[in-house]
Parts: sequence; structure tokens; C-alpha cells
Amino acid sequence: MDDAQLIQELTDERPFSRIAPSLVERLKMEDEIKRRQTEWKAVEREVLSNGVVGTTLTNGKGLYAVITPDCEKGYRYTTFNLTGFLGHGTYATAVKALSAAFRMGLHCVADRSALDFIMSQGELVNTQF
Repeated sequence: MDDAQLIQELTDERPFSRIAPSLVERLKMEDEIKRRQTEWKAVEREVLSNGVVGTTLTNGKGLYAVITPDCEKGYRYTTFNLTGFLGHGTYATAVKALSAAFRMGLHCVADRSALDFIMSQGELVNTQF
């Protein structure tokens, strides 16, 4: 085996190369974590000021979720956009529903009247559940 082949084999078999991200990747992940922590802190402030029920989150691209009591099982997040309701998830607690909506990419606190505004726009087109 020549040196080039040996170097390639050693490179391919580095135990840490598959586990440890590159410095650039790690910095990107750290930035993403910091951003999510900042966004979650804003959600916490909203909840502490106004309560969990009624908290409305958005992805900033027209998708929203509102936290409400569920008639059968604890609490739910309900997702919606300008065309209507898109879906929901039910959870034992309101905080778990809020956390699930956040994990779905709805990271920004929206005005609590977003659902009222959409409901006032006339007939909803999409009411899939």
C-alpha cells in the first residue's frame, strides 16, 4: 500500500469524522440553537403575560397555530392560514401543545387576534381536519 492509499484509508476510517461536525457546521448549529432559544424566550414572555390558552404562533410565512382547550383530550394546537384550518394535534397539557407547535416550525409569537382576522374574511376555503 502506498502512502496516498494509506492516507485515504486513514481519512475514511477516522472515528470522529462521522460523529463530530466540522467547525463551520458546529457554528451554524450553535447559531440555530441560540436563535431558537431567543424565539422560545419570546414565547415564554407571551405565556407569562397572557396565559398559554390563546397563544398564537406563526412561521412568518402565513401559517399559524393557536392553543385552545380540546373538547376530548386536554389541549390542542390548531394550524390555519388565510384559506382556513389545516390540522391540529391534541396533548395532555397546554404547554405540551404549545411546544409541539413550536417544534413544527411555528417559532414566532403572532397577534392573538390572527384567528379572528382570518375568520372575519368570509367563507373559508380549506376546512380539512
